[in-house]
Amino acid sequence: MLSDLMKECQVILDAHPRLIEILRNSFPELPVYGTRKTEDTEIAWKDFYKPDAKCAMGSLAKFYRKKKEDFPGTPYIVADPELSAKWREKLNEFGEMPKIGFSWRGGTRTTGTNQRYIPLEKWVDILKLPAVWISLQYNPDIEDEVAAFEKQHNVSMNHWPDMLADYDETAAVVDNLDLIIS
Repeated sequence: MLSDLMKECQVILDAHPRLIEILRNSFPELPVYGTRKTEDTEIAWKDFYKPDAKCAMGSLAKFYRKKKEDFPGTPYIVADPELSAKWREKLNEFGEMPKIGFSWRGGTRTTGTNQRYIPLEKWVDILKLPAVWISLQYNPDIEDEVAAFEKQHNVSMNHWPDMLADYDETAAVVDNLDLIIS
C-alpha cells in the first residue's frame, strides 16, 4: 500500500531500525529512516521534512484495500538477492531435510503477547521431527531459553541472533525456507 500512497503524496517512512535495509531494498525511491524508537528531539530527518500528516502502515488498508479485489497479490517486501544466495548456500549445507522456520511468541506487552505465545515445552514433539529447525524468535533475551531447551530436550534449533537483528538478513533466510510456523 506504500506504493499506492506514494502516488498521492510525498512519503517519509520512519520504521524500526531492524527494518531499514529491507525497506530501502523494497522501496528504493522512498526515504527510509530507522528512528521509530527514537525520541522526537533526536530525529534528524525532521530538519529536512515537514510532514503534513502521519499514518501507521497497518492503517493504510482502510484507504487502499477495502475489498478482496483490491489486493494485487504481488510481493512488496523483497529479500536482497545476494543475501538470499548466501543463506541458500548455508541452508543447503544441512542437506535434503525440510528447512522450517518457527517462532513461538509474538507481540509486546501492549499488543497482547500473553495471547500470542506457545511455550517451547509444547513444541517438543514437533521439534523432534526430521527437519532443520530455524528459530525466527527475535526477542533479545531468547538465547538462554533456546540453549536450555535444546539441552533439556536433545533437540537442535538453529538460532542465529545476528540474522534476526537485521530483517534484511531475516528475509533472505525466510526466502529459502520450505515452511514457516508462527
